Amino acid sequence: MFGERRKYIVSAREDGVRLDSALASLESTVSRQYFQKMIKEVRVFLGKKYLKPSYKVRLGDLLEVEFPLPVKLELEPANIPLTVVYEDDDLLVIDKQPGLVVHPAEHGKFMGSSLVNAVLYHVGDGFKGIGGVLRPGIVHRLDKDTSGLIVVAKSDVAHQGLVAQFKKRTIKKNYQALLLGKLPQDKGRIDADIGRSVKDRKKMSVNGLNAKEASTKFRVMERFSGGLGEFTLVDVKLLTGRTHQIRVHFESLGFPLVGDKHYGNDKMNKIVEQHFGLDRQFLHAYSLKFDHPVSQKKLDLCIDLANDLEKVLKGLRGMN
Repeated sequence: MFGERRKYIVSAREDGVRLDSALASLESTVSRQYFQKMIKEVRVFLGKKYLKPSYKVRLGDLLEVEFPLPVKLELEPANIPLTVVYEDDDLLVIDKQPGLVVHPAEHGKFMGSSLVNAVLYHVGDGFKGIGGVLRPGIVHRLDKDTSGLIVVAKSDVAHQGLVAQFKKRTIKKNYQALLLGKLPQDKGRIDADIGRSVKDRKKMSVNGLNAKEASTKFRVMERFSGGLGEFTLVDVKLLTGRTHQIRVHFESLGFPLVGDKHYGNDKMNKIVEQHFGLDRQFLHAYSLKFDHPVSQKKLDLCIDLANDLEKVLKGLRGMN
């Protein structure tokens, strides 16, 4: 498709529809937003006539579209091992290992060692082009030291479909987190806006700068009480997706995540690391449910707890 001039005949289904929407209907592998971009770049014609964005197509119109060659992403592929849970022509779901940042930082850090670099290597020529660029479609993120499921789009239509589902909050994400202390309630919901911390710009906080709505549901899975103190294992469901949301919400209640170097208890983090070797926050995205953006097939993906986290639980159970 890309690098070609393609022709489309308007059917009764598109008659009277705005140009960008009609083209998205006629070419389902490309998003309406991308067609809007091409219309503005004077790449859509009716005969020799350039069509404006406001044009409404008519039955029998022969539309011609000049698809430009996709631009290659400046980032280089990197042979970083990935655990792929699901993959097809339009998307892949990865069990991200801890220590792997999802996207390089703007100042150049992690330019050759991010999930994006790894996906570029893994997919190779399998990208269909997202917004005219051969790149992975990152629609959500996991913190560098959080492990678990993350979905990546390989095509423009999959990217737009996943973005829409995240916006509508129809994608269901569940995590397991280990909290420091004995959480008294067996289940509950935390509703507390999250924004940038006034005291530390690298942190987020409840009711911080430009705070946005944030909601987290939880239920207790297991409680531990032994020589190291009290801990609570919770199943967490995100209703919104703010930066550091789970970590900030539980810290605000006085039950920070075990191993959390930004929001946790430094003394207890060192003790847990000495006993079990854990050097990151105990947070794992184990379940992801959503509708496939192209086939509409319902995907229900679930993975086991990461090995380093399972080791902590086994140790705590032995101390009960």
